[in-house]
Order: sequence, then structure tokens, then C-alpha cells
Amino acid sequence: NNNNNNSNNNNNNKNNNNYINNHNHPLLRNAREDAYNRLLRKRCTARLWKTLSKRAEERSVRVFCDNLRKALLAPPAAAVRTENGNGPRSAMVLALDPGFAAGIKCAVLSRKEGEVLHLDTVRFVGGAKVKEDGVRKLAGLLKKVKDASSFERNNDEEEGGGQQQHQQQHSKHSKSSSITVILGNGHGTREARALLNEASRALVMMEGGGDDGDGGVEVELHLTSEAGASVWSVTEMASEEFPNESPAAIASVSIGRRYLNPLNELVKIPPKSLGLGMYQHDLPAKILDEKLAVTSIDAVAEVGVDVNSCSLAILSKVPSLTAKLCRKIAEARPLRSREELLGIPGLGPKTFRNCAAFVRINDGIEPLDGTLVHPESYDVARYLLERLKWDLGDSSSVPRCESEEERLEVWRGVAKEATERFDGVSQERVLTVMNHLYFSMTSPDPRLRKDKVLEENGTMTTGTTTTTSTVGSIGGCSPLPTYASTIDKLRKGKLPLRNIIATVRNVVDFGAFVDFGLENDGLLHRSKMGNVPLGTLLVGQDIGIDVLGVASRTGKISVGLCGLCLVATDGSSGNGGGSSSREEESKRSSLKGVVRKAPQRKRTGGRDSKRALKSEDRKPRRMKPDGRDSKRSVKSEIQKPPQKRQRRK
Repeated sequence: NNNNNNSNNNNNNKNNNNYINNHNHPLLRNAREDAYNRLLRKRCTARLWKTLSKRAEERSVRVFCDNLRKALLAPPAAAVRTENGNGPRSAMVLALDPGFAAGIKCAVLSRKEGEVLHLDTVRFVGGAKVKEDGVRKLAGLLKKVKDASSFERNNDEEEGGGQQQHQQQHSKHSKSSSITVILGNGHGTREARALLNEASRALVMMEGGGDDGDGGVEVELHLTSEAGASVWSVTEMASEEFPNESPAAIASVSIGRRYLNPLNELVKIPPKSLGLGMYQHDLPAKILDEKLAVTSIDAVAEVGVDVNSCSLAILSKVPSLTAKLCRKIAEARPLRSREELLGIPGLGPKTFRNCAAFVRINDGIEPLDGTLVHPESYDVARYLLERLKWDLGDSSSVPRCESEEERLEVWRGVAKEATERFDGVSQERVLTVMNHLYFSMTSPDPRLRKDKVLEENGTMTTGTTTTTSTVGSIGGCSPLPTYASTIDKLRKGKLPLRNIIATVRNVVDFGAFVDFGLENDGLLHRSKMGNVPLGTLLVGQDIGIDVLGVASRTGKISVGLCGLCLVATDGSSGNGGGSSSREEESKRSSLKGVVRKAPQRKRTGGRDSKRALKSEDRKPRRMKPDGRDSKRSVKSEIQKPPQKRQRRK
């Protein structure tokens, strides 16, 4: 009996195991479905959504910070021309804040310091006479800027010698001197540009040049983002600087200054108001503000500030300096050395150690105060200058090295000697001091020594290699023509539209958004950039593009870098400008014909076929034996007396 019981138990266990191992059994399948639908799906979905959302937020914050850093470290306009050997084209610039009813706010600024020389308003809405007066006033402002640039250029020629050469070139400069105009990219930009063209032609008539059809004087137009200008114009800092001016006039000053020196002007504006990122309103405000504040401080620390001439806004971005200390430093100006910072109340040794390397004092007692070297390393710096025979006042005494590897090979022996001479100083610290001395003498402004820069002449510098290409360069490019000044005109015209000057507004992972004069920005996808890396584009940089297509429904504009000879995209409506081969065009037209000729529904008995099918499928009503409808109520059978119509009042 025991043996039989054991065998029965073994058989039962085998059956149970077979029952459990049967994964397709309805009981197990229902249990799995119930566990997933009732417990696992919601939890896994919530956890996955939280993880991906956090990753997307971190990436969005990183993109925002990268764009802010590029915008703050954009090279100043005057410095770029000096580095390229062109020199500034005019001593003054004209900044325009476009508008309609309120008029165009104008500001004449000095190119070097951004000092406000004149403020005015040009009105052109309200009739022909108002527009004529506005053109005359704008032409007067252009003449003022032109005369100032010609006067300074003539003085430079006289200092260089050659009165006869000055007399020969005076007439040429008076006719061919260009005028720098900075125009905001808000509403009314196209109208302001048209008014500017009329004013340039009127200026030629005022000077007695006649209407020779040359289009007026040469105007160098730069489109600048006006995002955040109105925000800063109503702040307390702006009202202190311009106590008697309206916020609209102050906004035009901000537009002009951010072109001349982006760092000094953009640090005054809250980073969230600059429009440099995507989905910024969906991100946690606390995390975004912290990251953007750190990015601004890093950018200012990399460039450094002149403590005797900088504003309080940029001085407050120096590490370890509070607003109270900044006001005390401003009251103690001028400072002759970095050591005098220790005499300011509230600025102790620890704060001095953290901020001393980022503060510059030019033409002071100590020449090293104008370099990147920290005061704690002055002894090492003096030894290195004597050992390498470098002169701080003469940059030609420093041998130029193309790469960092080449500099290390030349400096390694001297660094080893300095390490043995000074106790407690490592070789890495000595090499850092040598790098600071080298860059302080060769290129003091780090904004002009980018690792990757797309120059105006089309020269791409990437690390240690330099390749010359016309891809994306603005040489030979022109602003958007008048026959394509709107999206509708652009859509009806011939595409692609080649060699158009555009300004980079935003850089994202998949490309960049550029402004070339229309109400919508164009998308420069990374696939339409050729061999140009996406990281080389800077916010506010001028590049050359080809307009490839306009979406018919959404109005989205697709662009590519000029020089690649890209064809027009399928979204362009119009000729296409040779967008594809004839076979592709015929296929596209045949597909369009198929989509347009949709089959129409047949009508039966004066009704739609769909309604007819519904009526056929409808069940017949149940009728009573006397032929009446069972659903009809008895009350409906009682005939109500006819009511008299009431006359309408």
C-alpha cells in the first residue's frame, strides 16, 4: 500500500509540474495579464516616464547653457575687424529698434565704448508727409554717422603722413565709406529696412550725388536679436543710467551695444529672457536659474573684467563678489594694483584669493596685474619671463606656437627648472603660469582665440588644422531681396534662393535656427551643413545660406549652407528651381493627381450612400395589432388645438 501511495503521489506531482510548466494554460495567462494590467503597467510607465523626462530636462538645460555661453563669449565686432586686419569701418554705429505706431527708435553710439551720442525717433506711419519727414530724419542720422567715420579716417591718414595722399583719397572715402547699422529683428524689420534704403538714396541726393542708380551709400546692415531688450529697459539699472529717457529709447541702446560687445550687455539681461533655449517654460525654474547663473559667472571669469572701467552688472558676475562689495569697489576707483582690493572693507584674504585672477588692472603699478596670472604665482611668473626672455610690453618677443603639444615640448625643460627652484610648486602649475603669460601677451581677449571659429572669409579653424572653404561664408552673399520679402512671395518665387546672409538665433541638437529677414526663422538641419561641425556655429553669428523650400501649410522654411549647391526640398511650391530630376517631378505630379481625385460617394435616392446603409440596417419598429407604433406615446395621439402665432415686435 505504501508503494502504491508513493507512486500515486509521484504521478500527482508530475501532473502538477506539467500543469505549471504549461505556460499557455488559461489560468497562468490570465494571471499574467491581470498582474501586468492591474499592477505592473502603471508603475513601469510612471517610472519610465519619470526617467526619460528627467533625461530630457537635463539635456534641455545643457543646450540652453551651451547657447548662453556661446552668446556671451561671442567676439566683439570692433575686435573681430581689428584681428582680420580690416579695422573698424566707422567710429559710430546706428542702432534701430523697429516699430510701427510708436516709430523707429534710433540710437547713435560710439563703436569703442558704446557711449550714447544721440537718441531720436523716426515715424513713417500716418501719411505720405509723415513718411517723407521720417526718411529725411533717418538720412540725417546716416549722414552724421558717415561724417564721423570720414573725419576719424582722415585723421588717421594725416598721422600716417602724406598730405597729398590724403587729398587724393578724401573724395574716395567720402563716397565709398560704409555706415554700420544694427537693426533689431522684431516686428517691422522689413519696413525699417525699406525705409533705410530710401534714406540711403536720399542721402546721395542731399550730398549732390544725383540719382545715378547706384542704390545710395553703402550701408553695412546687421540683424541683431532684440530678445530681452524691453525687459532690461524697465529695470532700475537702466533707469539709473538713462533717467530722462523712455524705455523704448533705452531698448535701442541695448540692441546696439549687444552687437558691439555682447558680454557687457547680455549679462544685464535675465538669461531666461534671451530666448536661447527650447522648452524653457517646461523646465524646473530653480534648476534652470542655477545653471544659467553658473554659466554667466564662468563666461565672465574666462574673459576677465577691467575693475576700473567695467559696469556693476558685469562686476557682480565675478566669483566671490557680492553686490555690496561691487558697490564698495566702484566707490574706491581708480585702483592702481590688485593688492589695493584688500583695503576695501568686507573683502578679506579668502575672497581676494578667489577673485584676484579674474580682475584686471591695466596700466597699473604691477604689470602682471593686467594678465591672467594669479598674485600667488607672481614670483614664478617673473622667473619665467626672465628665463624665456619675454617682455610683457612687447608681444613680438614671444615665439608663436601653433599647438599646445608644440608649446609643451618647448617649455618642458624650463618648467622642470622652475619646479626645482621653487619648493611646493608642481610642474602642472608652472605650465599653467606659462600658458597664462603666453595668452596674455599674444591674445589677451579669449573670445578671439576660439578653438573652433567660422571666420567671415570662410576659413574654418578646428583645433590645430585650418581648411579654407566657401561653405557658409558671407563673402559674395547679400541680404534677402525685396521680391522675396514675405513668405508668400518666397513660396511663389523660384527656389532655391542662393547666397543670403542670415544670423544664427538658436543652436539645438538637430541643427540651428537662423534669421534672414522673414517673420519665421529658417531651420538649418545638420544634414545640410556639409562638413561644417554644428559646434562651430555661434549664436549671433552671420553665415551664408541657401533657402531651399517653404512648407505649404505650416510655413516652415528649410535652409542649407551656401556653397554646397543643395537642391530645393519637396516642401517648396513654385518652380522648385531644379529641385530634382524630371522623373521625380513626374512621380510627384502623378501622386498629387491621385490625391486630388478622391472617389466620390454615390448618391441613392437623393441621400448619401452612408445614410442609406444606415437606414437599411435599421431594425423595423414593433407594431401593435391595430397598426400603431408601440413607442409612440398615447399623449402624442391627442391632438392639441392650434395656437395663434404671435406677431413679432
